[in-house]
Amino acid sequence: MFKPISIAKLQLSEANVRKSHTERDIDQLADDIFAHGLLQNLVVVPGKRGQFEVTAGGRRLRALKRLVEQGRYTADTEVNCLVKNAKTDNLTEVSLTENFQRQAMSPVDQFRAFKKMADDGMEVENISKRFGVTVRFIEGRLRLSSLHPTILAALEADEITLDLAKAYASTSNQNRQIAVYERHHDGGYGGTNTIRRAIAETSINGTSTLALFVTEDAYLAAGGRIERDLFTDNSTETWIDPEIAEKLGQAKIEAAGALLQAETGIGNVITACAQDIWSTSRDLHRVFIPNRALTAEEEIEANGLREIISATQVRLEEDETLSEDQSADRPRPRDNVQDDDHRSPQQGR
Repeated sequence: MFKPISIAKLQLSEANVRKSHTERDIDQLADDIFAHGLLQNLVVVPGKRGQFEVTAGGRRLRALKRLVEQGRYTADTEVNCLVKNAKTDNLTEVSLTENFQRQAMSPVDQFRAFKKMADDGMEVENISKRFGVTVRFIEGRLRLSSLHPTILAALEADEITLDLAKAYASTSNQNRQIAVYERHHDGGYGGTNTIRRAIAETSINGTSTLALFVTEDAYLAAGGRIERDLFTDNSTETWIDPEIAEKLGQAKIEAAGALLQAETGIGNVITACAQDIWSTSRDLHRVFIPNRALTAEEEIEANGLREIISATQVRLEEDETLSEDQSADRPRPRDNVQDDDHRSPQQGR
């Protein structure tokens, strides 16, 4: 049954499974309870001399006691409690179940709630105190507001992690975000560092591999922009819409992959227009396909080719031997040797 009980009559039970806490957590929770009231009741059992032992809600009890110490609540302030029977209920199991059933909000739900409060004019510091979290935590969640809707939906559906979402949010340019996302998310590769590096690439050089592959004409035709001045040549011009170049490059390489697949009959061709080839190919491995047995006709043809190869090798060896013999029979030039007819008068004396 539920019953209002004064804070002075509440004490922590040994059956409460949550033992660890920090003073800072308690202060933040106390601020939250003072601002909104105790939104989740305590679970208690009758103790000695009119006291009640809290089996579930130890942090909330410490926060209530802290409010009494601070003078914001009195010891007679009553809070709603669910009273259990110590003889019939397994108190440790009740405490453990109460903690396990508590489910944290998703990052997207947190972001939406914090954003609504911020849009209503509440300062980040006040939001932090109300919910018992750091200012940096609030700012991190609010940063998700800059995410492209597709990436935000992927985070909400657990298709990407919060760390990856933060990597995409390292820029507020949603065109850049979605270009990198489309390049990386399907292949199952691209960690946070890879995403951040790709996001940071806000321009490419006119002589880069990607630029040469895409071609300047195709890039300009697709709406790409190039920064150049009177002293700029291809080696120093800057393409300032890399997402356009990457999209063109991906489309071009996918077309080449489809053509290769059609010409060779390969079952699957993976294409990626990326500088980071290791991330693209790290999950791939070499496959050795055994040769099939030759048909009777193919075996006859193969034997004929082997005879031709063998005869050719014999002829080459004979030519090499003949060349060596001719070289041995050829007289060597006499260096620094003079015969009698060419001696000087001084040498003859």
